[in-house]
Amino acid sequence: MSKPSRPEAVAGTESLLVGRRRFLKAGLMGSAVLVTSGVAVNIAQKESPSAHPGYLWLQLQDVAFLSAILPALLKGSIPEGNEGKPSVIRGLQQLDNNISRMSPAVQHELRKLFDVATGPLTKGITTGIWQPWEQVTPAMAETFLQRWRTSRLALFRMAYSSINQLSLMAWHETRSAWLHLGFSGPPHSNILVTATNRY
Repeated sequence: MSKPSRPEAVAGTESLLVGRRRFLKAGLMGSAVLVTSGVAVNIAQKESPSAHPGYLWLQLQDVAFLSAILPALLKGSIPEGNEGKPSVIRGLQQLDNNISRMSPAVQHELRKLFDVATGPLTKGITTGIWQPWEQVTPAMAETFLQRWRTSRLALFRMAYSSINQLSLMAWHETRSAWLHLGFSGPPHSNILVTATNRY
């Protein structure tokens, strides 16, 4: 087997170096984001406000964030624009209720996630959204969610998966979702387990 010529060998080495540089650059950028996020989250936790009026756990900035991304997550399941707002609110209320019943450890992790996505020092860097969440369109929200879903950083992919699963779970627990799916509701909605069959 013949050895590659010197120009080919040099080109191959340069290609490897460029690949390593890109990898290191991405790693350094990720590390910087995580360090900045960690500092900001620690500050936010020391000054953590109470829940938004009408909610058990979600705070004002969480409601703004989730209100912006839920129409993108539930696209095709709710009406677009203002007609879909009641469904978004019901989904938010159910999500809030679900989180309020989770363990303190899980709530702590979710608080860090929401603080990174809404904090003034971290939101733009981590989400690519620089304006307030109240001004974000469904198209912009879709771009942000796609960014996290396909990120090279496992942290962002995990964050997307958590938000997506929690939101969809909450949505499918609402009556709005039942109507959309043609489901009339559980046989015994007032109790957790359906009555025992007697036959």
